[in-house]
This record gives sequence, C-alpha cells and structure tokens, in this order.
Amino acid sequence: MPRDCWNDLLNWLAPHVVIRRPRTTRVNSVRRKFASVIEDFEPRIVPAALCDLAPALVQGPVAAAPGDRITVNIEINNLGAVASPKFQVEIRLSLDGIIDSQDQLLVTVGRRKISVGDNAQWSQRLKLPENLPAGTYHIGVVVDPGNQVPEQNEINNSLADTGTIAVFRDALTGRVKYQKGTQPVEIHALGDGLAPINPDITTWIVIHGRNESSTSPDLVALAQQIDQYQPGDQVLVLDWKKAAASGELGGQGENYIRPVAAWAAQALTDYGFTGPHLNLVGYSWGAEVAAEMSEDLGDVNSILAIDPARDYPGGSYNPDAHGEVDFQAHADHSWAFFATSSFPFGSPIPASTAENAIVLTGSDHFGIVSVVTSVLALPDNNPIAADFSVAALLTALPLPTWQPDSYSPIGSLDLVNGVFDAELVATVNGKSVSALRYFDGSEERTISA
Repeated sequence: MPRDCWNDLLNWLAPHVVIRRPRTTRVNSVRRKFASVIEDFEPRIVPAALCDLAPALVQGPVAAAPGDRITVNIEINNLGAVASPKFQVEIRLSLDGIIDSQDQLLVTVGRRKISVGDNAQWSQRLKLPENLPAGTYHIGVVVDPGNQVPEQNEINNSLADTGTIAVFRDALTGRVKYQKGTQPVEIHALGDGLAPINPDITTWIVIHGRNESSTSPDLVALAQQIDQYQPGDQVLVLDWKKAAASGELGGQGENYIRPVAAWAAQALTDYGFTGPHLNLVGYSWGAEVAAEMSEDLGDVNSILAIDPARDYPGGSYNPDAHGEVDFQAHADHSWAFFATSSFPFGSPIPASTAENAIVLTGSDHFGIVSVVTSVLALPDNNPIAADFSVAALLTALPLPTWQPDSYSPIGSLDLVNGVFDAELVATVNGKSVSALRYFDGSEERTISA
C-alpha cells in the first residue's frame, strides 16, 4: 500500500482507539487517591463510648451457720459514658478478702442494664453450703466475671464486704444406728444450745450416761463449774438420750456406746476439731463413750471419767473386758473416779486405766458427779485444790507426792495389789468432798477439805 494510503487510514482510526495506561501506573494512581481519602478521614476517628460497672457496696450478716439462708446487700454503679447491657454478678466467699475466681462461688445472678450515672441496689437471698467449714469469711462480688461487657475500666469489678461473717454451727446433729434401730444424737453448747460452736478454741464435751440427758442437773452443774474456771473455753454437751434410754432395768443403751462415739468423733472432725483442742468428760456409759471417741479421734488432750459403767449382761459392748476401755491410751492426760458404793452400776476395771485413778468412799453412783463438782470448785487456797483442779487436769502428769497404785477398789491402802492412786472421802451426805488420802512412799497422809 502506498505510504499516503497508510497515513490516511491511521488518521481515520485515531478518534476510535483508546490507548490504556500500563496496569502499574493505574494501581499507583488508585493508591494515591485512597491515601488521600484516609488522610482526610483520620481526624474524624474518636474512641467508642463504653460503660463502667463497679461494685460500691457488699454487706452480709456478721454470723451464720452452714446451710443457713442469708441476705447480702449489693450496690453496683455505672461510672461509664453509656448505659450498660445486661450483665452477671458472682457472689463468692473468701478467707483473705481478695475476691477472685479461686474463692468459693455461692451464686451467679443476672442483672438488667444500668443507665449512665445510675446504680443497681438489691438484697440477694442465698443459701450457704451445708458442708461449709467453720471459720471467718469475707463475702464479695465479681461483676461481669467473663468480661462479656466492654468497659472503660476492667480492674474495678470486684469488691469484698468491709466486715466479716463468722460461720459456725450452733449444733452438730445426726443419727446413729444399731442393728435395725436408729436414734438421734446432738452436740450443742451448754445451756440453750444456741451459741456458735467454734472448733478453734479449747473445748470440753460433757457426756451423760444411762437414762440421762444433757439437761440432767448434776451434769449441768459439773459443766457450769468447768465453764466458770476458764470463761474463754467452750463447753459443749453430747446428748444421746434416746439411745441411752433403757428403762428401769434394761441395758440396751450399752449397744449404742460405739455408734455414738463413732458419730461424735466424725462429726467433730468434719467440723474442723482436732484432738489437742478437746477435753472429754463422761459419766457412767458416757465415760465409755469418751474412751471410744478418743480412740476414733486418735488423740485428745484429756479425759475425765466419772464412775465408768460396768458391763450390762447380754449387750454387744463389754467395758469390763480386758483392753476394751483404756482412758490413757488416747489422751494426753486422764483422770477417773470410782465410787466404792456404786455397785451394780460403776466398775473399777475401766476406771483403773486412767493416768490418775481415784477411788471415792462414802458416795455412790448417783452422788459421785456432785462430789467431783465440789472437788473442782475448791478455792485455790484449799490444800486439796493443788491436786484437783481444772488446770491440773489440763496439764497433769502423775502427781509426784502420790505413790501410784496404792489403793484397792474398796478404798483401803494396798501397796501390793492396789490399782488406784489415792482415795477421796465424801461428806456424810455423799454429795461433796471431805478429805483426800494418799501414800507418799513412806506413810499414808490425810488432807482435809
């Protein structure tokens, strides 16, 4: 084609041809435009407005028992810039007052939204766990525990009560079984039984015997005398009256000695008691309950056994059997008193196993508790008081002025076959102490009360 023809063709095509830029040039142009848009937009970005849930008040009761229903007063504030959505609150128990996920969870509750600058106040009813160990706790809350609500401040969501709640039972209750029979048992405070039981202080447990109860006047007087000695101590009573009830001549209650002792030892252990805090005082069958309890507990501080009962024929438990009862085997200190006129109720066999075994003349099974109470009540300046006092029982070793095993079960001096360490003499009415006799290694001595 002649050159002039090609030129004419190109001139005709020129208005109809779109010449595209290379791809790289186009991308760079788009990038420049997008950067310009972002540059214009950046000054207009502001942080999103958030709520801020913060507990302001947690207030629980000062005392309660495991299993009790309690009321906790709670206030949650919204310190943020917008209303909160619905949220959850955990209520927990803490030993140290720092509320976190390691503390015992009592309940989780849901709450409605809180407007800006407003708060939610309510009284939450809840139940403490039945198996909650005794102790002193802080009640606290954790707001929004799962961090489901975006907040301005995520570190102000927990709060503990400024006070504490003392968690103690006022009674330990249960049932014991022998063959097909079951009977109720209870450990509670001396008197009305409404005082809290504290496992962390020195504790005395008074245990009644056959056909008695925790309200038997002679045992109440004994418990009160112990309580008066050291008011800071705790005096409890073990009531097993239904199981101990045996009628005028029956002895079926003897069968419950081991079950009652096993229940009591387990109940005390579960509640947090340890042997060094415990001092057991038992009368008649109650003395054998004390011996069995000490064995089940492994060790106790002391046992005071008052006229331990002799075997009732036909029962499943025989306190007169060799090795069945040993008061000093599982007690750091032990005393036992046996009344010579207690036949057919008291027995010298279990009584003689105590660290300090005392024979009592001039009284019987029904007067001996009053005599022992009178001994513990002696004033400090009484010559017998140095050997017989609550303080001596708490810390006693065999008394150095006595020659052990110097007296027979009838109260006579017997340096060959004696099993008792000293003799107490009752007054004419058989209700209080008159004198103490003991052998000092060279002669028998008598000290008048």
